[in-house]
Formats: sequence, structure tokens, C-alpha cells
Amino acid sequence: MAERAAKEPGERRGPRSQVVLLERALRGHRLLAEDDRIIEWRQGRIVRLRINGLDQPVRSAPGLRPAGMPGGMSSLSYSARSLFCIGRRMRAADLARVHRLEGIGDDSVCVIASADPSRLLSVQWRTGEPGEHDAELALLVARMLAQRVRRVSALSPQQRGQAAREHADLAAFGLIDAEFAQISAPAGGPRSVRGQHGAVLPGPVTVVGQWLRALLVRDGEAVRGLGARLNSGKPGWNRDEAGVVQAACDLAMARHFGASYDAGAVTELASLLHQAAQAAGKAAHSQRQIEAVIRHALAEPDNDVGGINPQVPFEIQDSATAIIASKRGWPPPLIDAILGYAEQTAAGRGWNPPPAT
Repeated sequence: MAERAAKEPGERRGPRSQVVLLERALRGHRLLAEDDRIIEWRQGRIVRLRINGLDQPVRSAPGLRPAGMPGGMSSLSYSARSLFCIGRRMRAADLARVHRLEGIGDDSVCVIASADPSRLLSVQWRTGEPGEHDAELALLVARMLAQRVRRVSALSPQQRGQAAREHADLAAFGLIDAEFAQISAPAGGPRSVRGQHGAVLPGPVTVVGQWLRALLVRDGEAVRGLGARLNSGKPGWNRDEAGVVQAACDLAMARHFGASYDAGAVTELASLLHQAAQAAGKAAHSQRQIEAVIRHALAEPDNDVGGINPQVPFEIQDSATAIIASKRGWPPPLIDAILGYAEQTAAGRGWNPPPAT
């Protein structure tokens, strides 16, 4: 059964015809389960929309989604499990993956959430007309936040842990604060100064950093183009660029395993990497070497990589970082922040990889 809201199961907030049509459309797109329902529906307008850190057109082209409403209007609604912002296109996010939900002034709601596939979705939604106050807005936000709490509490311990790790990854690099500063700004006006203390780091600026980014976001064309520029276009590798790859792997392993972990989990990840390499016909390294490199990234004191050819870690670390990014569903803005930090870490360790420009 779906998680129940505070109201009676049959009671709905909003025009019944709109709620019924919305539920039908959402179920048609497999965004609403048969045992879930819309709890509350409000009509307004999308003021700003950002996906993966990039501003999107507020009005999409007609015909992209048949459920769209004319004239740029949009609805904001939520069910027991999900939050929906429906305009010309359908935007949906699991309530458990809503990272920030806040009312701005007396007429707007700002939402920052993770959505599949690997997207950071930010919406500023306004009820009524510009300058019109909505006395119910703060109560609407409070009800949505309360339903989010109910949604999270209904998850399994494993699912709650996944949601918490996703939030921690974004918060650790200041992405939630930085994105909120962008999405909460007035439309067409200057960006808000709020959240500047948590300003996000810039993306990678070195050849190897941008090559790693292309690898993690699975941009095959960029991987090939930037790969041809590694080591100044010569065969082999160099320690300066390897320093960035190592720093990125260190960060990925630290984010994935945390301060306390089971030693068997490292062996399991090494086995997964080795099997993936074998399936791709690239099993150049043994599982023992892969595990040693991972444990080195975790700074385990008794781990010895002295007998491994220095080029081997470089070849393992990028694959290890890529599999963690995939397993944790890191969106591109988080990948950019992590790789930017990896470049700074490598520079602090004395490495000087060539810039991309």
C-alpha cells in the first residue's frame, strides 16, 4: 500500500478533474504507481528551470508532452511518494530524493531534487500572478516536507542509506547551496547572494581532468579526442596527469566507502571491476592488483603497492572512479565538482598537469 497522507484516503486537494487527468497521464508515463495517488494539486507557473546546472527554456516546444498545459502554465503536485511539476513536459522526483524544498517570499517554491537518469533538477515555481501573495504557500511547503518525512521513513534501511549518501555527496561539495542560490533568483534578474559560502567548485580545467569527465559521463567522442592529447599526445603516461587520476580515485573511494567499512566490500568491488574488464576483453590486471590499488586509495596502512608497476594504478584508478560514479548516480555537476577538487588536490601534492587550453 502507498504511504498515507495526513488526510483521509479519499480526500483530494485541488479540482477533481485536474487531479484525475494528471493521475491518468502520470500512470501512462509510468511516473505514478497504481497504488499511489495525488495528494495535493496547485496551479501556477514555472519561473526558472535548471537541469544539471544549466538553465532550460521555461516554455518547451508544443507537442513534446501531450499532458502540457497552454500558455506557459504549470502545476505543482505531490503524491505519497513523488513530487511533480507539470508544464509542457513532466518533471518528477521521488520525495526521498528532494534535497531542498523551500518557499521564497509569498508566491514561490524552490525545489532541488535528484531525478533519473543522473540529473540534478531545480525548479522555481510561482503560484498566482507576479506580486500576488499566497497565504497558503508556507502551509503547502510544510505539508510537502511532512510527506517527504513519511516517504523516507517508509523506505528500507538500504534505501534510506542510499538517499542519505546521495544528499551527502551533493552537500559535501556545496552543490545544494550553490544551486539554490541560482534557482531562487528572480527571473531575469541578478542571482541571489544566498549560498555563496557553499559556492560550488569549477569543473576540471586540465586535459586529464576533462578526459576523466568525458569518461565518467560516457561521452565517447570526447574520451577519444582528449585521450589523444594525454601525455602531450605521446604514447604512455606521465606522473603529473597520473596525480589527478589518483586524487580523483581517492575522492571516489572515500565518498563510496566512508570512514568505516567492511574489508570484504573492497574485495567485492575489486572483483566487480575485474569481471567487468574480463567481459570487455580488457583484463590486463589481476584482481589482487585492483584490490591493492583500491586499498591504497583508501590509505590503508598495511597495504603494499610497492611491487606494482607505477603505470598499473593509473590504468586501474580511472575504471574504479568510473564505476563508483555510475553506482552512486553522480550527476554531471557533482562530477565536475569532484574532478575540480581532484585537480586542486593534485596541485597541492606537487603535480602540474597541462591545462586543456
